[in-house]
Amino acid sequence: MPRLKTGSIATYIVPTSVQDAGEVYNLTYKGQDADSFEGSATKINMTTASQVTNDTFEIEALQVNGVVDYGYIISAYSGGRGANAFVLNDQEQAGGKTYQIISSMQARQVVITPEGGEPIVARYVPFTQSTDGKQEPKFRLPEGQTLKSGVTYTVTSDWANLENASFTAKSFDSLVVASAQAVSETSIEVTLDQDPGDELFSGRSVTLTSPSGDVLTATYKYSSRKGATGVFDLTNDGKLTPGTTYTINPVGDWSIASSVTLTLE
Repeated sequence: MPRLKTGSIATYIVPTSVQDAGEVYNLTYKGQDADSFEGSATKINMTTASQVTNDTFEIEALQVNGVVDYGYIISAYSGGRGANAFVLNDQEQAGGKTYQIISSMQARQVVITPEGGEPIVARYVPFTQSTDGKQEPKFRLPEGQTLKSGVTYTVTSDWANLENASFTAKSFDSLVVASAQAVSETSIEVTLDQDPGDELFSGRSVTLTSPSGDVLTATYKYSSRKGATGVFDLTNDGKLTPGTTYTINPVGDWSIASSVTLTLE
């Protein structure tokens, strides 16, 4: 989606798939030829890849190195970024520094290769590219796969340069669900035993099982986390039955829940 730059009335940041260097691309707008440009081979300069859970890792980018997430410089988000928001001019400069811009990461992916093993495609976890004041987009292994403790992994990408691209995996304790409560017949709140400090709920689901064995599934509502609590919405038009007590269980190994229940009054 094109995003209007803060301080502009007509300049937009438009994410593209990876361009071929030297290739001429023609831009059309509402079916009319608008302009053309030459493709660039320039990659975003990221710094360090590091593990955050047993199936998820992140890639750090630093503003001090002249890399800024688009969330800080587009008008749609500027109000929520407070003093961290700023304006880039037409040369992508501010305060005498020229910036690279990380545009929307939707549909982005990277390749992570275990030492002596086969490459694995890891996909971007939505709404994790700039949270809690950090520029650290998260990437997750395919469902059912985990990072093996003691194995060294190297991350490569066709859109980014990584200064420190390798890390040695370790075992992470699963997040712990402390409680859950019904918000409505189609939504619940899940609270962990401690604030994960990031969007680690993103892309996760839980099941709700009734005493009769009926199972509902709820998925995390992106950007709904407040501290240790996140909102999960029921899928497939599911609804909670008033007066029924449901047992909560995370889907997969991202979290554990011991005898956590909820009832819609």
